[in-house]
Amino acid sequence: MRERYDGEPLIHVTNAYPDTHDVVGSAMTHINAVGDLENGVSTVGVALDNLVKGAAGAVIQCLNLACGLPETTGLPLIGLNP
Repeated sequence: MRERYDGEPLIHVTNAYPDTHDVVGSAMTHINAVGDLENGVSTVGVALDNLVKGAAGAVIQCLNLACGLPETTGLPLIGLNP
């Protein structure tokens, strides 16, 4: 999973189950996955602040890309609880 999201500025793959506390007030998404090969089950955990990562943040991100700006321009990358 780390290889897939390496270089994605708004996604951080964590070593433990992600906590919303770490992303509040930011446009970041924290993600973690654990696989149980014996039972063929994977568990994926994701933490994001839907007030920043929701529609308003998505509009800013898309507008940045459409205008040729860095995708993170104008988006908070550090949360309220760094």
